[in-house]
Amino acid sequence: MKPIKGFKTWCRHQTDRQDAVGDIARDIVRDENWPKIRSITRAVIYLSEYGADGTAIKACYAAWREYEAQKELVS
Repeated sequence: MKPIKGFKTWCRHQTDRQDAVGDIARDIVRDENWPKIRSITRAVIYLSEYGADGTAIKACYAAWREYEAQKELVS
């Protein structure tokens, strides 16, 4: 398995999913201003600044947990 370069890159591989993680992944990939994120805290702050609701934030937490778990598998 190749190393994962970043959260947005990981999200690009989740966009075909038909669940909350897929939904937030599509939003993140479409967002041209999405910053380089190194922590879930920064991701939540960014989403909150742009008016994301609790469902989107919860989905982002779920996506981040999966991202971190996959990173650990390849390291």
